[in-house]
Amino acid sequence: QGAVPRGSYDAVLFADCIYTEDAATALAACVDHCLACGAEGVVYGVIPDERVGASDLCREMQKRGFVARELDLGPSALAHETAVHAASAAESATAVQHGICRLVCWRRGPMPGEQDDGQRLVHHFDHAIGAAELQVEERLRKLGYEPTE
Repeated sequence: QGAVPRGSYDAVLFADCIYTEDAATALAACVDHCLACGAEGVVYGVIPDERVGASDLCREMQKRGFVARELDLGPSALAHETAVHAASAAESATAVQHGICRLVCWRRGPMPGEQDDGQRLVHHFDHAIGAAELQVEERLRKLGYEPTE
C-alpha cells in the first residue's frame, strides 16, 4: 500500500545508508525496484570504506545485474576534519567521520565496453573492514584485553 511503482525513477542517490549486511540487501532490493529499466537508469552511492555491509551491497547489486564504476572523488575524499571545521564551524568530532569513502555509479547491465568495478569493490571493502577489525584488536591488546570471537 502506497508503494512506489517499479521503475519510477531515472536516478537513485544514496549516501551513508549501510550499517549491516541486512541493510545492504534491503538497499539493493529498493534500488532495483525503484530504478527505471534500461540504459537511462543510474544509481550514485557514497559508501565509507570501513563499513559493515559495503561488500554485501556490491555483491547484491551484481546479483541483480548492475554494473559498477567507481568515480574519483579527488582530493575531497581525503579532506582533513580541521578543514571542514574551519569552513563550517562544526565541532571537529562531528564534522566528518574518519576514513575515506567511495563514490560508485551503477547501471543495469550488461554494458558492452564498460569496465565493471563490482568485484574489485567487493574485495576492497572486505579488505578494509578486515584491516579495521585488526586495528581494533591491536588497540584492545595494548589496553590489556584479549579479544575473542
